[in-house]
Amino acid sequence: MDLATLELHEPVWRRWLSFDPVELLSGAEAGRHAEALGKLSLLYFEAGRRDQFNLDFGARRLARRLTALKIDHVHEEFEDDHYSTSYRFDVSFPRLFAALSEGG
Repeated sequence: MDLATLELHEPVWRRWLSFDPVELLSGAEAGRHAEALGKLSLLYFEAGRRDQFNLDFGARRLARRLTALKIDHVHEEFEDDHYSTSYRFDVSFPRLFAALSEGG
């Protein structure tokens, strides 16, 4: 956005949205993306409830969309912000290792 006027730069915003997961699951190619996500051994994402970049709001939107499409996923939120969250590895790594073990 233009920092002086706070108006969006439309070409940049459209390019950003072309990679937004919620948009990808809502547009013309939604079926193709949903099918691909449905094949994953694990779709896991998390965010702190005080995320400085408001990624918790995006994660909630994504979780709702995935639920509506009946795509298995794990969405977790925790009481923290975006930084210094390596203590969450105790939660995420075992899930990741289990999913990788299933596929290999």
